Amino acid sequence: MKTILTILLFYLLTIPVPTHAQSSLALSETGAAALSHIQNTGFTPIPAYQPLMYAYMDYNPVTGYGGTGEFPSSINLAGVNSISVTWNAPAGYMYVVTPPPITNGPSYLFFGLAYGLPGNANSLGSVTGSSAAFNLVYGTSPASSLYGSATINTSPNTFNPVNGLDFSGGASISPTSSSFAFTSFTITSQFSGAVPAGILSISQPFVQSVSNFDIGMYGGYYDYSYGYHGAPDPGALLTLEPVTTPEPSSVALLSVAAAVYFARRKMRP
Repeated sequence: MKTILTILLFYLLTIPVPTHAQSSLALSETGAAALSHIQNTGFTPIPAYQPLMYAYMDYNPVTGYGGTGEFPSSINLAGVNSISVTWNAPAGYMYVVTPPPITNGPSYLFFGLAYGLPGNANSLGSVTGSSAAFNLVYGTSPASSLYGSATINTSPNTFNPVNGLDFSGGASISPTSSSFAFTSFTITSQFSGAVPAGILSISQPFVQSVSNFDIGMYGGYYDYSYGYHGAPDPGALLTLEPVTTPEPSSVALLSVAAAVYFARRKMRP
């Protein structure tokens, strides 16, 4: 028996003890008090090697880092094996998605965030799982086209010169989609790194653009052979509106009335 206990004790003492606690990191921002709307009428390079592919867009015009309500200007990866990123509407407001007219074809709702200048995200290992979700006020988001994930760029190139960490997500909105409203959108990703470490600074959400479009909805297209082709600008399809409180249903009102009626009957002498 003593020999067995000695062997067991030796086994327990030789089990490696993790030197870094694994933890989660939550990042969030609050959008501007108003969205901007722009229309593209031709080949507009941003920068010169990348054409502007959309015909029109609604987007969050305030996309800085480090300020009040903004994403942090840097993140510390020490011990991190899970990161969640949330894009919030301003307090008391919601983003309302209106499907495009059929003449415009589909539109695309997107969210983006990136870190890595300077910095190296390789210590996170690989992405082992991701999920994305809207915090809905009403309606149903298009589940079939919903996506959201982190990407670790392990092969720097001309367009993405760092081993950065990118988050992107959203959904395709077709003319037959239903309108819906949400107060936030969240992407959560898990990583395999055994000893994550290092500090990543800010980067552009879209490495081939000088614009920080971190929340937006765009549509239309650009044809390399013939130039810009698209239906007329449909106007704002992503809007910011006060959160509405659903009116009580007739069933709920009848239930309240019945409860008051019977309560009064019990109070009678």
